[in-house]
Amino acid sequence: RRHGKLTRRKKASSSTYTAKDMCGPPATDFGYRDAGILHQVTMDNLIPGAQYYYIFGDATSGWSEEFNFTAAPLPGPNTTTRAVVYGDLGCGHRDGTMQVIRQQ
Repeated sequence: RRHGKLTRRKKASSSTYTAKDMCGPPATDFGYRDAGILHQVTMDNLIPGAQYYYIFGDATSGWSEEFNFTAAPLPGPNTTTRAVVYGDLGCGHRDGTMQVIRQQ
C-alpha cells in the first residue's frame, strides 16, 4: 500500500482485439483505433479513501512502472463521487449521426 512497498499480489488477465474482430465498416476501416492491451483484475478488501500503488506485467514480458489510485470513500451525505463515463456510438462521419446529435 505504500509507494515502493507492494505487499499483495492478484492474478489478472490481459486481452486485445484487432479490426478483424469488429463487425464491419466503419469500425474496420477509417474508424478503427488500436486498443492496445487491455488488463483486467478485481481488487477486493480495499480500505475506503486509502491510496494504493500497483504494477502489472510478468517475468516474461516485463513489469510496468508503478501507478497509484485512491479507493472510493464510504458513501454518505458529505461525500462527493465523481465518475468518468464513456460511450461509443459506433458511427463515423459517413452516416450523418453526429449532425443529427448536434441538432438535438
